[in-house]
Amino acid sequence: MESILNKLGLQKYVNILSEEKISPDIICDMSLYDMACLGLNNRAEIMNLRTACIHFGNSQVRRDIGSNGGPSRSTFQISKQTLEGLIESDFEVKEIAELLSVSESTVYRRMRMYELKN
Repeated sequence: MESILNKLGLQKYVNILSEEKISPDIICDMSLYDMACLGLNNRAEIMNLRTACIHFGNSQVRRDIGSNGGPSRSTFQISKQTLEGLIESDFEVKEIAELLSVSESTVYRRMRMYELKN
């Protein structure tokens, strides 16, 4: 976590996130309120931190590819909790798609699947 924060120029949060034992996977599921409680209030910093944590963390978005040997359609597994957290944090669908490295259509499909609205 410290290396991510240092890379983003957010060294001032190293101690608090270490004390609270917050990992990159936890960052991805935190709401804006949770971030504010830790002193993170800047939306750009939060988005950059989430993006870095998604790329560093475990299985927030997993790509499943068929194993039948032929061409197959990839399926991106996005947890309901991850999507809910981003929607509750007032991220636009376009921003969510960028954060998760998927298309906007994929985000909309998962929102329908989980019956979520933004």
